[in-house]
Amino acid sequence: MFALLHFIFTIFKIAIQASLYATIILFLCRFVYKIANSRLLDRMLVEKWKFWWRTMLVISFGLFFYFFSYWGDHGLGDGARIPIGHHQDIRNGDGVWTYFRTSDHRQRHIYNFEVRNDKIFAEQDDMKYLIFDLKSLELLEFRNKEEYEVFAKKNKLPMTRSFRDFHAHYKAYWSGWRFWLLP
Repeated sequence: MFALLHFIFTIFKIAIQASLYATIILFLCRFVYKIANSRLLDRMLVEKWKFWWRTMLVISFGLFFYFFSYWGDHGLGDGARIPIGHHQDIRNGDGVWTYFRTSDHRQRHIYNFEVRNDKIFAEQDDMKYLIFDLKSLELLEFRNKEEYEVFAKKNKLPMTRSFRDFHAHYKAYWSGWRFWLLP
C-alpha cells in the first residue's frame, strides 16, 4: 500500500517538475528567439501551448525513466536505497534492516556505516566490523571494534565515531537539490 501511495506521489511530483521545466524552456526559447530571430524557433513557437505540452511530455517521460534508473531509484514505499557507485547500493527495508549485497549476492546486514573512497566501512551484527571494496568486491572482516580501530588508525581509514545510520545517509544523499530537481 505504501509503495502505491509513494508511486502516485512520484507521478504527481514528476508532472509538476515537468511543467516547471517546460515553462522555463519555453521562456528561454522565447528569449533566444528575440535575440537571434531564428526560423527554427519561429516555427516552434507559433503554437506555444503545443510546444509547451510536447516539451512537458518529453521531460515527464525522461524523469519517469530516470526515477527507475540506478542513480534515480530511491525506493518505493517501505524500501529505501542509496546508490554508492559501481552499481552497488545500500538498502533499507521497513526502516529496520540495512544491508548491501556482496559479490556472491549475499546480503550483509549492517547498522552504522561510512562510504568513502569506493569502500563501505560498517558495523555488523555482534559488534563485528567490515570493510567492503566496491571495485574489487573484496571483503575484510574484523572480530571487534578494537581490532577495526587499530587497523583503521594504521591505514588512515574512517573511525567508528564517524559512522552514521542509514537514515542519516539517506537524508544527506536525497535531500537538497536532488529532492527539488529530481523525482
